[in-house]
Amino acid sequence: MKYLLLALLALFQGIALAGEPVRLPQPLPAHPRLFAKAADWERVQKQVAADPLSAGIFACLRRRADSLLEQPPLERKLVGRRMLAVSRQVLERVGTLASVARITGDDRYAKRAVQEMLSAARFSDWHPEHFLDTAEMTLAVAMGYDWLYDKLSESDRAEIAEALVQKGIDPSFGKNADWVQATNNWSQVCHAGMSAAAIALADLQPKLATRVLQRAVDNVPRCAHAYAPDGAFAEGPMYWNYGTSFHLLLIAELETFCGRSYGLETLPGFANTGLYLNEVTTPSGFFFNYSDASVSRRSPGVAMLWFARRFHHPEWIRFDLREFGAALEKPGKSPGSDRLLPFGLLWRDPALSDDPKAAMPLHWMGRGENPVAVHRSAWDDPAALYTAIKGGSPSLSHAHMDAGSFILEADGVCWAVDPGMQDYNSLESIGVNLWKSSQNGTRWTVFRLGPEAHNILRFNGAAPLIHGSGAFTDFRAEGDQPHSVLDLTSLYSDQVRAARRGVAFVPGRRVLFQDEWTAKDQPVKAAWQMMTRAEVTVRPGEIELRQEGKTLVLKILAPANARVEVQEARDLQKPYDADNPGLRR
Repeated sequence: MKYLLLALLALFQGIALAGEPVRLPQPLPAHPRLFAKAADWERVQKQVAADPLSAGIFACLRRRADSLLEQPPLERKLVGRRMLAVSRQVLERVGTLASVARITGDDRYAKRAVQEMLSAARFSDWHPEHFLDTAEMTLAVAMGYDWLYDKLSESDRAEIAEALVQKGIDPSFGKNADWVQATNNWSQVCHAGMSAAAIALADLQPKLATRVLQRAVDNVPRCAHAYAPDGAFAEGPMYWNYGTSFHLLLIAELETFCGRSYGLETLPGFANTGLYLNEVTTPSGFFFNYSDASVSRRSPGVAMLWFARRFHHPEWIRFDLREFGAALEKPGKSPGSDRLLPFGLLWRDPALSDDPKAAMPLHWMGRGENPVAVHRSAWDDPAALYTAIKGGSPSLSHAHMDAGSFILEADGVCWAVDPGMQDYNSLESIGVNLWKSSQNGTRWTVFRLGPEAHNILRFNGAAPLIHGSGAFTDFRAEGDQPHSVLDLTSLYSDQVRAARRGVAFVPGRRVLFQDEWTAKDQPVKAAWQMMTRAEVTVRPGEIELRQEGKTLVLKILAPANARVEVQEARDLQKPYDADNPGLRR
């Protein structure tokens, strides 16, 4: 049976990657033809007047566009080994100004957008050494070129088109194009950026446009594993937002220009990944921030507007509809963070409102490379009991040594926490190699990434094996004790013969954690570690946690002779580790 399964998987992947020949539509659609046609912008104009959410998004965009009118264009600037911050800000500026120009007809916004585009076109390059920088810049300039085509002079069009080819598309066939067949978010982001330029320039470069679009259609399905089979994204919730949003942009590019998506929305699990993002959102609105993800409250996003509309799940935008109003009144968390906001107007369906009768599962498991299970006592109750636990492997893209880790939230307090990722540049700038994932690689010496800062099992103080993987062997959503069980054996096979971890909801707003292991020929010292920001009091057989005026009691059911040690995070850190105020283990 194992061989049959592998053969079928290989057959499926071969079919998915074969693709169909991409043919440019004839005659070519007039500009605008990237993400939206003229009729779509006319629809948006009416939508802004009738739909409160659309009106709020547009008001936010116009305020920001007004604030940009007197600001100078951005300059080419690297932060560490990246120009990504500049590319994202250019995308945010051009998208904001161009969308407001199309909706209002006010040429002030168009002229300012053109100024930003010409400035970017005159950069020495778009930093292909880190191709995400090039991809987002190419998307920005292509979008402005298409959306404002009738506002550009002939000389402006020629200069911008030349930059899109020479600084965007041409380098994508060069030495820094290892992303082309990548299976992670780089594939989604870079192919979306290159395809945008191809569509914008299809009348000038038809053969090149066909080549670029065919390359995207053939290669982006390599990311299918990231969602299969239930929608749980392999790179975690933060990179879900990045990779999946650009995946949607590529679908929108193809559908608007070619009239079809070439099946990019039919990848296994993709239709359920909107549910995944809701499930890994805690009752207080934060993410279960595993893998490379920061400790951050979830922001309402335009991607969910697309998923709810396409797959007819209005309940998936419950959080977003509730949060958008306040979020639109505030500036973005960082420059460039709201660069996809104009797509909220294009993807919003005003007829789609949340149906309170449509329930999402209280207990849910997403299988796959980096599986996750969630148990919660209620939706729409910020004080609900919530725990989420994950499997997976440290060898995955953007992974931490967090297989088997969990978070626990109750009464609006997160008691068992993950401290989140550390800024890449803060480590790369002092020579820490974050991307060498060998067992003894320097990535695992970083406190937040390695084994020290996660809620995992340890045996003899050793780190989990990076090529091991945790998988769910049992999951139950019904009855009076819904639960999940992980087999973690391969992560600890150098220390023990077998290891399992289970978590269950039991009556009385209680959560039971049960770990079982079988030693080899020699005894092992087992440690159960949990990170918290609560004040800790140790008593015989129990631990009391106090935070924000609330109390949580941990009772040690077995073994009777367990020893409890409380360690401050600062005592576990190295000089290059980011500070973790209030965190203890």
